[in-house]
Formats: sequence, C-alpha cells, structure tokens
Amino acid sequence: MSLAQSILSELKKCGVRWITWLPDSETATMYSLVIRDPDLRLIGVCREDEAIGICYGLLKGGERAVVMIQNTGMMNAMDAIRGIPMRMQQAMLLMVGYRGYRGMIEKASRVDNVSVFTEPLLQALKIPYFLVHSRDDAPKIRQAYEEAQRTSGPTVVLITREDE
Repeated sequence: MSLAQSILSELKKCGVRWITWLPDSETATMYSLVIRDPDLRLIGVCREDEAIGICYGLLKGGERAVVMIQNTGMMNAMDAIRGIPMRMQQAMLLMVGYRGYRGMIEKASRVDNVSVFTEPLLQALKIPYFLVHSRDDAPKIRQAYEEAQRTSGPTVVLITREDE
C-alpha cells in the first residue's frame, strides 16, 4: 500500500466521508485516488478559505469531513482558520501538503521559504500538528483526528511526501 493509500485508509478509519480540497502538486496522487473512491466525496474549492467554511458546514450538519490543502494555502486561509475552528471551537482536521519540506531538510541551495514558516506559524497559533513522512506514520492521522475532537479546534497533519 502506498503512502497516499495509507493516508486515505486512515481517514476512512476515522469515519471521514467528505474532503474539501484545493488540489495541488503535493497531493496529486491522493487526488487521483479520491476521485475514484466510492467511499469518499470530494468538494473542490477555488480558494483555501472556502475549504474551511465548507468543511465547517459539513461538520455542523453531522458529517465527518476534513480539509486538504497545501501549506501555502493554509497561510492564505489563516483568517478562516482563526475565525472558524479556533474561534467557534469546532474540531477540524486539516491535511496539509508540506511544500518545500524536502529542500528544507536537505538544505538545498534554493528552498521554498514557505517550508521555513510552516511549523513556527502553527506553533505561534498553538495549533497542534503531526508530521507524516511514511506509511509508518499514517496512524498519526487518527491521533490528530482525536486531538481535534479533544481540543474542539483545528489540528493539522503535515504530509511531507505522498510517495515512498
């Protein structure tokens, strides 16, 4: 089972049926799996803050939903994250593609600086997060889901890659 398949399997174990998503280069493999999976429903959005609002509506309606965006988009959506899951105390899991992670870790000569700001931003906002690097880390998704439920707020899973 690939990492992308493991991630989707863990989401299904949490009872997730809906994914609000702005597809990106970091999660392209998962996108192709989701659109073919009869157990998951995808709602595509034009902007990341829309994914937060639509996910909130699904959650308030009793559905199990998550957001899937890239870290650049998470930064774009920070006001929605602050205003909805944080302020409204709504448990919400955000699956975030960690753009630039490999270059940052490998100390590449040119690193997308979004990777440098991702974790410090989450730490500053006191948003719990979990790193998923491989299939072995996939169970962290359940931990993250449970953390969101426990804290009644956002929790982030940073996906550093989707292939192994």
